[in-house]
Amino acid sequence: MMQALQMRNLKIPAGAVRSDRYAFRVEPSGAYRSLREIEDTILDVSKETGQPLHVRDLFSVRRSPKDPPDTKLLASGRDAVALGVVMRKGQNVVELGKQVRAVAERFRARLPAGLSLEVLHDSPRQVD
Repeated sequence: MMQALQMRNLKIPAGAVRSDRYAFRVEPSGAYRSLREIEDTILDVSKETGQPLHVRDLFSVRRSPKDPPDTKLLASGRDAVALGVVMRKGQNVVELGKQVRAVAERFRARLPAGLSLEVLHDSPRQVD
């Protein structure tokens, strides 16, 4: 598994995955773009048959939130979730700000009772 992960430019240690027969170090860096790419990672190849051993052959791969989270974000002293929007090179920051504010307003209207949406930093307004 180590060699397979290194081939994917995986550099940041993230622990180990263990089963009854195997123990692998996991070093993700975000190089994977989908769960399927992780499932398709070849861990080993049988010397007898030449058959590859994939992550999917040993493990179920799924996306889920970490519970409990490693870190906690607070805004105004309350639990929060942060979302950052980054502009593509060559785009208009003022126009991006208008588009993000419009989407935020539509989203705000759909929030359940007790949840709120706050803009903590708005670079486009500083430019405009």
